Amino acid sequence: MPATAAAGLSNVPVLLSQTGAFSDTAAMTPSSSLIPYEPIATLWSDRAEKLRWVAIPSGRKVIWSEEGKWQWPEGTVFVKHFALPVDESDPSVLRRLETRLIVIMEEEKVYGATYKWREDNSEADLLTAGLADEVTVASADGDWQQTWNYPSPEDCLSFHNEDAKGVLGAKTASLNGDYEYRESITDNQLVTLYHLGIFSAPPDEGIIPSAPAHANISDATKSLEHGVRSYWDINCGACHGPQGIAALWDARYETPLENQGVVSGQLANQRDYLEDYGLANPLVVDPENIANSILNIRDKSVDSQDRMPPLARLLEDTVYLNVLEQWISGLNAAERSTARSRRSRR
Repeated sequence: MPATAAAGLSNVPVLLSQTGAFSDTAAMTPSSSLIPYEPIATLWSDRAEKLRWVAIPSGRKVIWSEEGKWQWPEGTVFVKHFALPVDESDPSVLRRLETRLIVIMEEEKVYGATYKWREDNSEADLLTAGLADEVTVASADGDWQQTWNYPSPEDCLSFHNEDAKGVLGAKTASLNGDYEYRESITDNQLVTLYHLGIFSAPPDEGIIPSAPAHANISDATKSLEHGVRSYWDINCGACHGPQGIAALWDARYETPLENQGVVSGQLANQRDYLEDYGLANPLVVDPENIANSILNIRDKSVDSQDRMPPLARLLEDTVYLNVLEQWISGLNAAERSTARSRRSRR
């Protein structure tokens, strides 16, 4: 992949097979330079299953951080593959959709390239503009059509923006968990990366067990709060943070809950809540009151003018919404008062 992208991606390989990401493209055999990884808390992508890899230039190192984002060296390439379950009776039946490459440029800026798979899975072609496609999903209640939006290069940058420092999911909290690299070979991802020697100043291996770690939203062994806060970090943190957008709440996992502006959090008054929702005094999250919690309302919405996140989502993430509603319902008046008093002292 070129170090920088020319206008219209005119210097970027037009075929996925030309990028070097796979040694056998049709079989999706990853290049030996690719390191597989899987975030604990994942980005919701309208039911799509994903595979992820990263390639780091020889002789270059990653600057590790216990909290927040790592600094990836120029020339790093992230590869992310999307496939959609198309048979509700058999989740293993997948249709290949796209493979995206994100390239790190100077000053942690990035560019993205999306390759759309052909129907016979022999090859994937570079897209230079966004594209919507209809995918047929087999169901016992009757087949239905799911819209899949392939992002344009500009769409990629709306998430992998300069303020968010390009890379969203690969960091300490998101990778501090086990991954099955091969059959019968499973290890903590941070430990594996440590032993691969990718870090310029690696952490002491002994601190990894106590380092921050996300929880998957479907992991019933973890608390509801742990799950929703991890989910926000990955799904909302690109915009809801210190970047200066209008919203007042902070989605970053490293920000303590009492400082996130979520529980009894005030809204930025970006819209007329009474007219739009029939709510006179809504909050980001109103303890024990799902119907008055704008976070739940907008995360549940599929309206293109209202849903959050506004891009790359057309369907509800029902697993997340179920956990979010349980968490909101379990909050109480004491927590509401505590949250308000802590904010008033800041």
